[in-house]
Amino acid sequence: MKIKPFRIRTAIVLPGLVVQVRFSPRDSKDLEGDNGAWEYDPDTGKAVIYIADDIKKLAKQRYALIHELDHLWTDYIHVALTYHPDLFELDP
Repeated sequence: MKIKPFRIRTAIVLPGLVVQVRFSPRDSKDLEGDNGAWEYDPDTGKAVIYIADDIKKLAKQRYALIHELDHLWTDYIHVALTYHPDLFELDP
């Protein structure tokens, strides 16, 4: 199966969450030397994925984005249960 190339978007829409994507210096407080990172602000309900701005190859940018999306998606279950338990209430 051939995967179609894609550009890095400024936002990604997931079920119940819009994730902003930003390029940031690797030595910033957002990245602390890593290729990528993500954070969720429970006060605003917003998430951001940061990608190091010194990564020039699009393929490596994509890898960093997908890697952080994997963390986000896995961790967001915990975030949602902690900050939005009403999303998981079942009607009798």
